[in-house]
Amino acid sequence: MAPASLRVHTLSLPSATLGDPVNLVPVRRTQDLHAIEVGEQIDDELRAGLGYGHVRNVAPYLPQQDYDRTLTDRDHRVIVLENDHLRAEVLPDLGGRLRRLYDKDAQRELLHVNAVFQPGNLALRNAWFSGGVEWNIGTIGHTPLTASTLHAVEVERPDGAAAVRLYEYERLRGVVYSVEFVLGAHARELLVRNTITDVRESSEPVPMYWWSNIAVDQTAGTRVIAPAHGAWKFAYRENVHLIPVGDDAPRPDITRPALAPQAADYFFDLDEKVHPWIAAVEPDGRGLLQVSDALLRGRKLFVWGQSDGGRRWQSWLSHGTGNYLEIQAGLARTQLEHVPMPAGATWSWTEAYGLLEVDGAVALGDSWDAAIDEVASSPAAERLRAAIEAESIRSTAQDRVGDALSVGSGWGALEQRRRIHTRTGPFDDSQTPFRPNHLGAEQEGWLQLLRGGPFPAGLPLGYQRDDAWVPFLEKEATPDASFALGVIHAAQGRLEEAGEAFSAAARQQDTWYVQRALAELAEERGELTAAREHALRAQELAAPVWAVVDLGELLLRLGAPADALRAATTAEEERPGGRARMLRAQALVALERYAEARDLLTEGIDVADLAEGDDALTALWRTAAIGIQRAADPSASSETLAERAAIADPLPARYDFRMSVDA
Repeated sequence: MAPASLRVHTLSLPSATLGDPVNLVPVRRTQDLHAIEVGEQIDDELRAGLGYGHVRNVAPYLPQQDYDRTLTDRDHRVIVLENDHLRAEVLPDLGGRLRRLYDKDAQRELLHVNAVFQPGNLALRNAWFSGGVEWNIGTIGHTPLTASTLHAVEVERPDGAAAVRLYEYERLRGVVYSVEFVLGAHARELLVRNTITDVRESSEPVPMYWWSNIAVDQTAGTRVIAPAHGAWKFAYRENVHLIPVGDDAPRPDITRPALAPQAADYFFDLDEKVHPWIAAVEPDGRGLLQVSDALLRGRKLFVWGQSDGGRRWQSWLSHGTGNYLEIQAGLARTQLEHVPMPAGATWSWTEAYGLLEVDGAVALGDSWDAAIDEVASSPAAERLRAAIEAESIRSTAQDRVGDALSVGSGWGALEQRRRIHTRTGPFDDSQTPFRPNHLGAEQEGWLQLLRGGPFPAGLPLGYQRDDAWVPFLEKEATPDASFALGVIHAAQGRLEEAGEAFSAAARQQDTWYVQRALAELAEERGELTAAREHALRAQELAAPVWAVVDLGELLLRLGAPADALRAATTAEEERPGGRARMLRAQALVALERYAEARDLLTEGIDVADLAEGDDALTALWRTAAIGIQRAADPSASSETLAERAAIADPLPARYDFRMSVDA
C-alpha cells in the first residue's frame, strides 16, 4: 500500500469574483439574526449561555461584500491529504474549509461538494459559501475568517500520517486557534484536531464559541441520526423551545430533512456524552458519521426546508447545482450560546469523519431507538471512537512543524511585536508560528506607532479592538489616530469616548469616514437629526460608491427617503444594479411612488449580498403592489388591498428569500 501523502495543487472552479474587504469598519451595534427571547422552558444553564458573551459588532474586521454572481473559471489553492482509502481537500484561502472527503472504497462523496464558488451574505463579515466543513470560532455566526487565507504548515509525524495544521490569530476574542487535519497511512477516517489557546493579557474568562458546520447532500431519503430524544428548535420567528425526537414525536419527523416545511435549527439534547456523534444516512445505509471528544458536546441539524424561500436559498448558493443540509458540532448545547473559557487556557479536541455503513432498513425505519443503536454499535462508530482515543494518548513530542504551505494575516506577528515592545513577553507560538515576514500593509500604521512614529494619514487599512493599543493612540495628535481610537472605544461599548474621539478627528480633518462614524453613533443614541446631518456631510466629502450606498441605507432607516433616493441614484450612476438599485426602489416606496418602484422590480433587482433572513425584496414587492391597489381604491380595507395585490401581482420566485412560511 502507498503511504499517506500531502501536497498542494490548483483547482479550477466556476467562481464569482470575491473582491477585497470594503473599508466600512463597524461602529454601531449590529443586529443578531439569532437573537431570541428567553422563555420559561429554558433551563438555568441554557439561560446563562444565551445571555453571555455577546459582542457589539465584529470590529476590527471589515465587511467582505464586494462580490458578484457572474461565474468564470478561477483557480483555488487546495491542500490534498490522500491514502489508499480517502482523499481530503482543504481550501487554505477560504478559512481552511474542508471542501471534499471522498471514500475511494465506496466510491462516494461524504460531504456536499459545491460545484461552484458563490459567496452569499450569511457570515459575520458578509461573504460566505456553502459546502464542505466550516470551522467557526469567535462569536455567534459564521466566523469572520471563513473567506480569508489562513496560515498553514505541514506537520511531520513519526507515525507516517499526512498532517497539515492551519491556524490564525483571532482578533475578536484575542485567541490563537488551529485546525489540524490528520490522515493515517492506512486510515479510513480523517481526524481533525482543533485547538484554541487564550493568549490575552487578562485574568478574566473569554467568552468562547465553536461550531464545526458539516454540509452533506440532501436527498428525498436522507435521515439525520443523533443519540437524543429531544431537540431545542429555533425557527427565526419562534422562541427557542424543546421538542421531542423519536417515535412519539409530532410530525413531520425532524430527522427526515426532506419533510421540513421551513428553515430551522434543531439542537439535539444528547443522551450520550462520552463520544458525542451525529450521522447523515441514506436509504442504502451509507452516509457520513462524525464523532468527537466529549468537549465538543453539541450537535445540530440545519435545514433550509421545502418552502419557496428555502428552495430559493439552496439554488442561490449553488446556482442550482445541488441541495444540502448541515449537521454540526459545537462547544455548547446550542449555537445561541457562548461558554466561558478560563484565562490562559488551551482547549483541544479531536473530531473523526468517516463512511458509515449500516442496515438502511433499520436506520431509516420506524423505531428511533433502533436507529440510534444501529449507528452507535456500527463498526464505523467503533473505529472512529478508537481513532479518537488513540490520538488523544499519542505523544506529540516527536512531531515537527515543517514547511509553510500558506501565509495568513500579519496580525499575530504584530501582536507578538507589541508584546516584545511593551516587555510583557510574547505568547508561545512554537506550534503556530507568527513570523516578522507575515507583516503587511494592514499592519504598517500600527508598526509605526510601536516605533514611535506618527500614525499614517489617510483611511487606515486595518483596525484594532484591543485596549492595549489605546495608550499608543492617545499619544498621537493626528486625525486618523483619533479615528482609530474611536473604533476601539465603540467596539468596547464606550460610546461617549468614541464620540469624543471621532469629533476630535473631524475638528482636525473632516473626512467622509469620520462623519459616517458620527452618523452611526448618533443613530444608535436616537439622535436622528444629528445622524442625518452627519450622513449627508459624509456624502458631500466624496465618499466612495460602496459608502454612499451604506449611507443611503442609514438615511432610509432615519426616515429620510428623499435623501436616500439621491444617494441611491448617485451610486447607481457609478455602479449600476444590486444593492443601490434595491435602495432606490425602497426609497421610492417610502415616498409612495409605488408604480416607479414596481417598474424597477419588474425590470429586475438582483442583490448579490442579500442577507440571510432579509425579507426586504419580498416586503418591497408586496408593499409596492398594495400601494398601487390603494391608489386605485383608497377606501378599500388593508385586507382587501392585500388580497387584490396578491392576485394582480403575485410574488415572483426570484424575490422569495423568506426563511419562514409566515413571513
